[in-house]
Amino acid sequence: METYLHKIKEGFILTSDEEIKEGDIQWFLHNNNIKIASEEYGIHPDCQKVIAQQDQIDFSKLSLEDQKKIGWFNIDELALKLYPVSKDTRNNITRDTNITQRRHFIEMFPKVQELLSDRMFTLEDMRAMYDISCGKIGMSGLLDQTENQQRFNLFLKSIDKTSWEVEIEMDSKSMERRYSDNKWVESDFVPKITDGKIKILKLLK
Repeated sequence: METYLHKIKEGFILTSDEEIKEGDIQWFLHNNNIKIASEEYGIHPDCQKVIAQQDQIDFSKLSLEDQKKIGWFNIDELALKLYPVSKDTRNNITRDTNITQRRHFIEMFPKVQELLSDRMFTLEDMRAMYDISCGKIGMSGLLDQTENQQRFNLFLKSIDKTSWEVEIEMDSKSMERRYSDNKWVESDFVPKITDGKIKILKLLK
């Protein structure tokens, strides 16, 4: 089973290449909509089966490098780094004076991400920002126009990626059955669900 992680406006979702049946949640690739497969919407060839949404995904096994690639953040860890536990060095007593700040950060961080997700820039705006920050001037001085365009194109490609093939934790020797090629077959591997979540192990592509 091939599994993919997608970053959409509503948050992250996991999809698979499994056959979609009526009642399954399907993701429309062309417009990022999520709908339940039914007689009204039908089952479309450009859809993928949704097997987990944001609150059903466990990112804890992803490396820091992979976390940065997908733009996911462990809010609790960030809050602790920004507002660490303080200690009274004279008495070696832990004094957690940043509890309130950590709580506010944890509450507000998702809201900030949501507000910023709708921010739109024109291609001209992005070009101007790129040129000012790192495009025109390099370590050895001014870059020529061709090299600058190539670097800008790589930059656009890097921020445009919103889907990744991933490896997830699986359960083996499952007795779950699925209908395929006009016959019932047993699935050898199915996603392992721990505490209501599917665990992503690493990015593959």
